[in-house]
Amino acid sequence: MQKLLVLAMTLFVVHVQGREIFVSPSGNDDGAGTIDHPFATIVRARDETRKIPRDDSGPIFITLRGGRYELHEPLTFGPEDSGTARSPLVVRAYQSEKPILSGGRLVTGWKAGELYKTPVWYAQLSDPLPKSIRAIWVNGEFRHVAHSPNSGYFHVAALPDQMKEWDQGQTRFNFKDGDLPTANLGPDARVVTMTRWVESHLPIASVDVRQHLFNFNARNTFRLDVNDPYYIENSIVLLDQPGEWYFDRATRTLFYAPMPDEQINNAEVIAPMLEQVMILKGNPEKNEPIRHVEFQGITFSHTGWDFTFSQTTQPTKNVGGFSQASIPIPAAVHGDGLGDCAFEHCNFEHIGDWALELARGCQSNRVDRCRFGDLGAGGIKLGEGGIREKTADQSFANRITNCTLHDGGNIFHSAVALWVGQSFNNTIARNEISDFFYSGISLGWSWGYGPSLNRGNVVEENHVHHIGTKSNNPEPILSDMGGIYILGARDGTVVRRNTFHDIAGIHYGGWGIYLDEGSSNVLVEQNLVYRTTHGGFHLHYGKDNIVRNNIFAFGRDWELQHSRPEDHNGFMFTRNIVIGESPKMLSGADGTPGATNSEHDHNVYWCTKSTQLTFAGKTWDEWRAMGKDKDSIIADPQFVDPAHDDFRPSENSPALKVGFVPWLK
Repeated sequence: MQKLLVLAMTLFVVHVQGREIFVSPSGNDDGAGTIDHPFATIVRARDETRKIPRDDSGPIFITLRGGRYELHEPLTFGPEDSGTARSPLVVRAYQSEKPILSGGRLVTGWKAGELYKTPVWYAQLSDPLPKSIRAIWVNGEFRHVAHSPNSGYFHVAALPDQMKEWDQGQTRFNFKDGDLPTANLGPDARVVTMTRWVESHLPIASVDVRQHLFNFNARNTFRLDVNDPYYIENSIVLLDQPGEWYFDRATRTLFYAPMPDEQINNAEVIAPMLEQVMILKGNPEKNEPIRHVEFQGITFSHTGWDFTFSQTTQPTKNVGGFSQASIPIPAAVHGDGLGDCAFEHCNFEHIGDWALELARGCQSNRVDRCRFGDLGAGGIKLGEGGIREKTADQSFANRITNCTLHDGGNIFHSAVALWVGQSFNNTIARNEISDFFYSGISLGWSWGYGPSLNRGNVVEENHVHHIGTKSNNPEPILSDMGGIYILGARDGTVVRRNTFHDIAGIHYGGWGIYLDEGSSNVLVEQNLVYRTTHGGFHLHYGKDNIVRNNIFAFGRDWELQHSRPEDHNGFMFTRNIVIGESPKMLSGADGTPGATNSEHDHNVYWCTKSTQLTFAGKTWDEWRAMGKDKDSIIADPQFVDPAHDDFRPSENSPALKVGFVPWLK
């Protein structure tokens, strides 16, 4: 009786006097929710906070002790969990501890053995089983499924089916002699191809060894070309290198070839079980958003997704991928109808799909000082691909600031770090983005001059590098990308004071700043762009864009590109510095002379290896005779140390005389 009285008094203190509930992986849901007697689950704590009035007397805290919270279904929050501006619901880490919301399961019961002369561990997984596994993590590190080749890529040898349209892919192709280790790859083997700006995941139906021919159960997303890169994966016969693994669905056995320093008795091996770890489900259609809920210092981890077995998103039937940026793949944390909510100091890591999605009706939210890394797909999705008519359903006025987005696209290579769809008046500032196979930042999402809600977005002071080519994997595999890629964005879009460098496309299209179809009234100003394969700036087609006071340096093939001529002005190019080793200052599509319906003046051009500069196929004199760059000059801009990426112009730089205003410090 005395114990019951103490428990009742403790709960009374929590509910009435205190506004903090504690949770620990070693807690007990029958406990008091105090720091000494924490709950075991966040669901129990969430339900308890619903009893606390939002009376503007201060925040309501769910405080998580460190450790891994193994979820068996996604954690959910709804409108009933909303706080107020003075009384937000705050889910936070306790002091400097690291609570992990995990969608994975710890694999135990390992035994040592040998498979095809390769030392392996193996363990049988128990119910409930994932239908497919695309990644595992060992001691906190991503491990790729068994694949071939072990480094680099194979390349398509020939195509027996020639498709007339570029957006119609093949269901077979020829491989080169020596690419196939064996014809018997097993029932779940697949080929991953890279063509244009997407990858496709193609289940192997059969292999014709005599004709060197793969036949697939799905078609490539777009038309394949000879020499497109590909690799083979998910076959037990490919398990021949430390760090690789294979899951045999028939026997429910996971095989893993350990790294030299890993020990069978203390290795932490986690396999993903859930596609999502948290769903924030407001109801914008009923004007019932989730408001004033904050997450601080939480880590979200261990999710997985697969085309074949997903219960959420599927591509077009019998197609092995998505048309751009892997956008439909779900995110580990998904939000609809969020207003004035925040993620601060959170980690999104060891994730097999996208990390965070703020989709329908997400308005005035903050993502600040968060880290995104080791991602199967992309980092952040903001908004949706389609246009919503009602204001309550639209996404706008969100802020993504001071975040790090690193090492993405590990499974779905065409995903981008940060995608903004039909969403407006957002701020993306002071983030560092690196090591993605496709674009760093994408804004859109309307092709051509049709309706678009992507307007008024400000992208400033970001550092975006190693896009298309990773720091530890320098071979590009995709094309048609940018440090920032803008598709049909509209009035008020600003790209300002960013640094973009080391951007590479395999066949074409490794640009720093890329304005694609219909981008209009975009301001590109005070950006530094260097070391790209296909130029610092590219306008495919659009109108009335302004490109001023930027530095574009050391594009491999040329410095600038304008692809499609139109009857109106595409962009004004003024007070910029353009320098490189290539004498091609301005090119058209695929390197041919391009559109000249643009305005150019008060710029400085310089080539370190030639004095014969060309502009859209014209010499300097021919170019100026067309009315271009009348007050521009060809001169060394006298950077402080461009060989070591110091592009500050000296005090005597001739760029200052034509109106260039320095901003680099």
